[in-house]
Amino acid sequence: MEVKEINPTDPAALEQPLEIDYDFTDDSFLDWSSKKEKVGLPLPTVHLPLIGADRQESSRPIQLGAPLDVVYRLKLTLPAKYQTRAPLPLKVTRDYAEYSSSYKLEGNTLTAERKYRLNKHELPSARTQDYIAFAAAARAD
Repeated sequence: MEVKEINPTDPAALEQPLEIDYDFTDDSFLDWSSKKEKVGLPLPTVHLPLIGADRQESSRPIQLGAPLDVVYRLKLTLPAKYQTRAPLPLKVTRDYAEYSSSYKLEGNTLTAERKYRLNKHELPSARTQDYIAFAAAARAD
């Protein structure tokens, strides 16, 4: 993989979000000889705390972490001789967090955007199953 044109915003500008733009090329990204291949997008995953389904309802609150906003954007260009489909968009909203994704295909270029907003740093233990469902949906995207 070749990464080039790495352009971060000023990390000392604390009032602004940190943004990092970069270009990468990877000739081994796909098995070009295969007729069909399911491709995972080269985007970082959103870090969501793992909670066991067997967690006791009477236990301590679920620690979600500090409130934050994360946005990942991707522009992926494939060779013109290949066809692709855009993934389905997803939107999951709770009072404690939001996750959404959108995808747009124009010719052989796929543009993707994934957003995660955490509004609360903890969740009552009684909301365990709701959080597990939220996290599973976001991770499956």
